[in-house]
Amino acid sequence: MATTRGEHQAVDRGQYLAPLLGIMMIMIDGYDLQSIGFVAPEIARAWSLDIAAFGMVFAAGLAGTIPGAMLAGPAARHFGPGAVLKMSLLVFGVGTLATAQAGDLAQLAMLRFIVGVGLGAAVPIVLTSVAQNSPARFRTALVTATGCGQPIGAILGSALCARLIPTFGWKSAFVLGGVLPLLVLPGVRVLLGGSRPRDAVATAPKAANRPSGRVRDLFSAEFRATTLLLWASAGLCVCFLYIIVNWLPGVVRDRGYSFENSVLMIGLFNAGTLIGALVFGALIDRLGPFKVLPAALLAGGVFLSLLDVSLNSRPLLLAVSLLSGFTGGGGGMCLAAMLVLLYPSALRTTGTGWALAIGKLGAALGPIAISFALRAGLAKEHLFYLAGAAATMAALCLVALAKVRASPVGLSGEPTTETP
Repeated sequence: MATTRGEHQAVDRGQYLAPLLGIMMIMIDGYDLQSIGFVAPEIARAWSLDIAAFGMVFAAGLAGTIPGAMLAGPAARHFGPGAVLKMSLLVFGVGTLATAQAGDLAQLAMLRFIVGVGLGAAVPIVLTSVAQNSPARFRTALVTATGCGQPIGAILGSALCARLIPTFGWKSAFVLGGVLPLLVLPGVRVLLGGSRPRDAVATAPKAANRPSGRVRDLFSAEFRATTLLLWASAGLCVCFLYIIVNWLPGVVRDRGYSFENSVLMIGLFNAGTLIGALVFGALIDRLGPFKVLPAALLAGGVFLSLLDVSLNSRPLLLAVSLLSGFTGGGGGMCLAAMLVLLYPSALRTTGTGWALAIGKLGAALGPIAISFALRAGLAKEHLFYLAGAAATMAALCLVALAKVRASPVGLSGEPTTETP
């Protein structure tokens, strides 16, 4: 009896510790995502460059996440998720520390690519591990809460960059960003300790048509439409998110606002994202994702577009930054949870990794295209219309996904017992 009690206590601790550690690791992703947006204008000033030249740097970070996310599932199957996650965090941390020593744009872009590889492999494993170690009845809430680590990390990143960069220079933001993933390395064992899904039946025979976790399973008759529409919607959400975090600080600064005000604007966007993710996550548990997320992203398209006309009024810009984060950012954050939960357990890491990778493939091309457009004369503030259009198209993809999912499938990715 004593042994059984201890085992149950360990499982209970794991159910609470896995999301907590997952949030901490995703927070580091949020910090990295936000800090480059603040660092780039300062490097541009230090190196006497136009901010438009940093499109390749932004794209390199995104591009690195693509092979990292694609390889996460296959690598985890061969070497184990723990070994892959540890190596990912190590690459992420050491690469970010090395970025502080970059001497030109080419070096900066190369190091951002390396950092992206580590980050891209870590995120799907973290999200999948939280889903695997969470009770079925709380899985949606816990995975969504873990995803909220990104805006939390971005908010903290805004506050830290506002203190560090004016005092210690832009390199300090990379030093902190490199130390953080190395500090959480010991938590990998605890995060992955629970291993299998809580609701799985260990003795159940393996069905012949069950997915094995290979990439080709994403294109089976059951998952083909889900995969393609999730890829499209994920790519569009990543696209508008990266437009905001990479370009909003620079556009605000160009309009004559102080560095502190640029931090405040992006901080409000991230705060709205966090609040929106929690609100929409609760609504999804009651109404389902396809009644909530399309409406949230459509509203996000409107508010993201309004950022342009709000630039001349500080109070209006503050309000629109918050509301665009609440609707667009919050909806996009809940979509990240769906990437995990719409696939069965055997396919979660592969499905999540490839959805993130393919989504970021399109988003990685965005900064390059934006750089050319800016050099051709496009006003920087008009980029917000592109962000709004991306959010609107993501909503339409989810509407289409709701229609093509003919047979009822629960958020866990497993077929439900209900009949059509």
